[in-house]
Amino acid sequence: MRLNFVILLPPSEGKAEGGSARSKWSPTGGTFGKALGAQRREVAEALAQAGGGSPALLGVSGKHLERARAANRGLIGAPTL
Repeated sequence: MRLNFVILLPPSEGKAEGGSARSKWSPTGGTFGKALGAQRREVAEALAQAGGGSPALLGVSGKHLERARAANRGLIGAPTL
């Protein structure tokens, strides 16, 4: 039996700007951080290496595409609200 995995990502172009430099996103943070930290880091690093994602992956274009890509490239350590 073959399993297909789907990774769901929140839409980066809709994320609120700003945040606190004292509170940075970490793959190991939050309720499931200990259990999913390695996988979260892998996805975040793959997104950064892919330039933040393709138009097909992100489903947006123009200024929304660049905003989404920038958010995805800088996910680890990004300020959180």
